[in-house]
Amino acid sequence: MELFNPCATTPQCRKTRFRMTQSLRIPTSTKAGFPLLKTHKTSMKNNKIHLPHISFEVCTNCNLKCRYCYNIWKAPGGEFPGEVTYRKARKVIKKLYKRAHVDHFTFTGGEPLLFERLAELVLYVRLKGSTVTLISNGNAGTEDDFKMLIKLGVGLFEFPYHSTDPKIHDLMAGVEGAHAKSLKTIEMVQRLGGRVVAVIVLTKHNIPTLEETLLKLKEMNVASVMLNRFNIGGAGIQWAEDLMPSLNDLRDAFALTDKVITENKIPLTSNVCTPMCVLNPKDYPHIGFGHCSSDPKLKPITLDHWGNIRLCNHSPVYAGNIIENSFEEIFNNDYVKSWDEKEPEFCSGCELYPACFAGCRAAAEQMGMTIRGEDPVLGMTGVERK
Repeated sequence: MELFNPCATTPQCRKTRFRMTQSLRIPTSTKAGFPLLKTHKTSMKNNKIHLPHISFEVCTNCNLKCRYCYNIWKAPGGEFPGEVTYRKARKVIKKLYKRAHVDHFTFTGGEPLLFERLAELVLYVRLKGSTVTLISNGNAGTEDDFKMLIKLGVGLFEFPYHSTDPKIHDLMAGVEGAHAKSLKTIEMVQRLGGRVVAVIVLTKHNIPTLEETLLKLKEMNVASVMLNRFNIGGAGIQWAEDLMPSLNDLRDAFALTDKVITENKIPLTSNVCTPMCVLNPKDYPHIGFGHCSSDPKLKPITLDHWGNIRLCNHSPVYAGNIIENSFEEIFNNDYVKSWDEKEPEFCSGCELYPACFAGCRAAAEQMGMTIRGEDPVLGMTGVERK
């Protein structure tokens, strides 16, 4: 699942981000009395780097079998990274804050709510001054868990809601009953005062119910909707043919979405980096699109419990390790710099390239190409090079 990306760079996304931040303001204090936490300033002390965002894989286990899951260890032949312990997690988070000032911290997985001491890590991160998002599948956690997380100041919760049809949602999640549990969790967290972003992963299966799903989420009064097209990787590699819509169906779905959210005033973003020859933001002016920045500090940097850094939670390639390397060393190594050295051959001479950077390069890495490869969605949807 992709993140709510505060660093998205397209003009459409900047406009949408401004509107969303008015309603999705991530609190630095809570009504429950959590102490005010000041955000970081740009002038850094002790040579710490400033990072707008870190995503931390706090748990490698999961209780669902989502067909679209892009966890790198779920790919065919992928190696399970081992279970996360509290000791390992706290050690690497502590090292992170010794090396960096982090504005926003996202807990992801696996399923984070399967990690028994999650609240303690949230408290540690909040006391360091970072705002927090939790990405969950909506099928774990008790009411007491969510009460505590809200009290600690978790500002956003991301939960999936792929369709109004439980059978479609459950098919995509790989477990019967997943839809009912996710719906119950969304309603519970909202009742407790938490702010929910509902996530729709767009596939062949749920496009037919897309309009009614968007209207249902409007009725549920979620803070925002994130509509992400299926992005190949992880378990999704073996399910790609089953999940990937045709190019026309994908474009029609986004056109429908733009119409529905305009007529019903639904805040919505699409956070999977997508080549603009597949989906051009100009054709969908009310959807906030995100594209990767050429600045590595502005990418969706991902950290695991071993201290490994990846440029994106979708990427299987380690850019470095914060236990062994400084961020300066990581961001200036040959691998990281190669991202911006030359456009992929497919995109050579394309006037759209400076805005979209060939889509999701991490998906290219998952498919056996390099970080300099183009997004596999181009070949999978039959886009021809102009």
